[in-house]
Amino acid sequence: MNEYKWAGDAPNMLRWLGEMDKHARSNENPPYVSDYYKGECCLECGAEQEALKFLRKSYEANEEYLFIRSPKVAEFFNAHLAEPKISSQFEDEEYEDFSFSLRLEYSGKALEQEGEFRCTFLDEDGEETDEPSQAQSDALEFLKQNQEEFLTDILAEILKNYPKWQKIYDYPSETKSDFMPGISTP
Repeated sequence: MNEYKWAGDAPNMLRWLGEMDKHARSNENPPYVSDYYKGECCLECGAEQEALKFLRKSYEANEEYLFIRSPKVAEFFNAHLAEPKISSQFEDEEYEDFSFSLRLEYSGKALEQEGEFRCTFLDEDGEETDEPSQAQSDALEFLKQNQEEFLTDILAEILKNYPKWQKIYDYPSETKSDFMPGISTP
């Protein structure tokens, strides 16, 4: 779904959002959380009208939730309110993006993709920080040094569990090849 979002392919991204609703765990959160997420995805994809539709549903169910999440979403939605609402969480602070790029060359070559990931460090309170702990720095360095082994192990586990996941998701034959085709090698 993220690839469709990044590519600005709203129809396919919305199709995946619909598929996510079929998952057994999709009802674990209140509907306004799901609507918010869909709106946020649509906004990131550039589908502003769709984003507005989902965000309105979320806002109608819980007027506060939308304003305690992403500053970008809050600002977008606020501009569409008849009486704009100022978010107390964001009004006195400048949103700072602490994410950074992590390049894993082996993974990129093996997966035939760029091999670049966006990463964020969290502090002890779960807040984003630009200062990693020593353990986080060590873990990141370990990942870089052992990325081939990690990727091999991850792909082996996926291959081992994939038939079980195919049964769980149980896609109809007409969409199975799009969503979970048969695979035999990592």
